[in-house]
Amino acid sequence: MVLKSHLHLSQELAFSAVERDINSGCLHVEIRRVKKIGLLSLVIPLEYGGVDATWVGALKIVQELSQADGIVGQFYGDHINLTALAYVSGTPEQKGKYY
Repeated sequence: MVLKSHLHLSQELAFSAVERDINSGCLHVEIRRVKKIGLLSLVIPLEYGGVDATWVGALKIVQELSQADGIVGQFYGDHINLTALAYVSGTPEQKGKYY
């Protein structure tokens, strides 16, 4: 389940966060990992192919990722906020196109 698969990712991020920060590493690998385990569609409604997770669940994941690696947590928090904003303020046509 996507809500539990992030725990392994958090552990791996915590292990490599300091080195990545020292080297000013880009998040290409980490973004692919977040995508691979299904977190990008976490707050997208089921009708658009998402997971339709609650905000409480999504924000717990943001918190856990942030504890492991603050940059990844911020990136992911921004992503879910913008994803939800599209749902709240987008037209049905925009939702269908972008989700």
